[in-house]
Amino acid sequence: HYLNVADAAVWYAIGYDWIYPAFENEPEKLEELADILFKRGVTMGYASTEKYSAKDFTKVKDIMYISTGRKNSWNFYDRTNNWNTVCTSGMTMACLALLEKTDTRTIGTDTKTIREFCAETMADLFRTVHNCFYALAPDGSYMESPGYWSYGNNTLFLMEAALESSCGDDYGFMDAIGLDNTCYYAYYIGNAGNVIWNYHDGGRVRLDISSFYYISKHYGNSDFAYLRDCSHKNGGAPYDYMDILYYDSALSEGGREPTLSYEMAGIYTATLRSGWTNSDIFTGLHAGPSIVGHGDMDSGNIVLEMGGVRFLNDYGSENYNATGYFTTGYDIPFVQGETKLTRYRYFRKGVEAHNVIFLRSDELPYGQAFNRQTDAAFAKITRLSENGYGSLAVADMTPQYGSDCISAKRALMLTASRNAVVLQDEMTFGSITTFMSLFTNNNG
Repeated sequence: HYLNVADAAVWYAIGYDWIYPAFENEPEKLEELADILFKRGVTMGYASTEKYSAKDFTKVKDIMYISTGRKNSWNFYDRTNNWNTVCTSGMTMACLALLEKTDTRTIGTDTKTIREFCAETMADLFRTVHNCFYALAPDGSYMESPGYWSYGNNTLFLMEAALESSCGDDYGFMDAIGLDNTCYYAYYIGNAGNVIWNYHDGGRVRLDISSFYYISKHYGNSDFAYLRDCSHKNGGAPYDYMDILYYDSALSEGGREPTLSYEMAGIYTATLRSGWTNSDIFTGLHAGPSIVGHGDMDSGNIVLEMGGVRFLNDYGSENYNATGYFTTGYDIPFVQGETKLTRYRYFRKGVEAHNVIFLRSDELPYGQAFNRQTDAAFAKITRLSENGYGSLAVADMTPQYGSDCISAKRALMLTASRNAVVLQDEMTFGSITTFMSLFTNNNG
């Protein structure tokens, strides 16, 4: 699908740009390199924009290979998640690398110079890339998982860095609500060594935060450079090319120590910890709606790590090719028990794989109520407090447990001078109700 084209285009464009002087005496090789990037990269991007009517496959049938199984998954225009970010970044960097080319080419029924094709492709993509920023509002936290944050945002930052260095302008994209704080989310969603809480379709990995120095420099926020320094000291993700390009020892001056509790309002989640070493306690409480992109039925889920051991953890993603895996009802009308919601029948995506309380009834066949961020009610963090003895997070879980649920609250407390973790549930029903409480120890 198109993500593959975009991923390849990023590194090909950078390579073409950086090694350009080595071929100054061999112009025919430079032409060959440029031709490959245009045919296999920019051409695909141009054909995918609204200008070329991406929905009309007959216009691109000789350009794109449309797989029977994936159908239109090469299209990315107007998508509202990391797919848009990754693809726009790849095409933008490919176009930037070729903007000086004035040779004439043909795409479908259009004949223009390479420069014109590139400029028009970038202009179209700049009109749609903002659609993926909504997911970061209001505070930069990201629902789909930390892994998808890394995939989408690190590519976005790479594109912005390229625009700034080549055009002298970020075109206002870095002013999107939440983007200036999104690196806090990336840091607080894992332990001291950046091993993430792999909720939803996330893998249990060290999060790539190599963009922190660039972000620190762009926004003039020394916190991010300081946090990147702290990460390295704690064995976090190793330094990468973006670290090398943007590192400056002065960037971290004045950076603040990270706090011991942090609320991520955009994903209805709070994390608590006893300190910032790999032996400290790291725990968290996740609320929110049931149906989100790449999501699990996991409202009320917790994570727990103590002494360097992840005692309670998520299972992460299932095989993406599993039948009905992305059939969530997210974009279609649904009722409780709707058969189109097959994703949540898979163990890793259902309540059984998470550290939650669930009910099994005719009203709640999947264990919790179905709700979305657009609905009036779903579970939310209602309190986060901290003092010298510990931290407390409370979630109102009432909307998750059906019409007979009068009240449901889940509290996660780090107490006894941050040496003990207490989980407490208080639930009231209008009639006798049977429920189950699950705790999952998935240490891989």
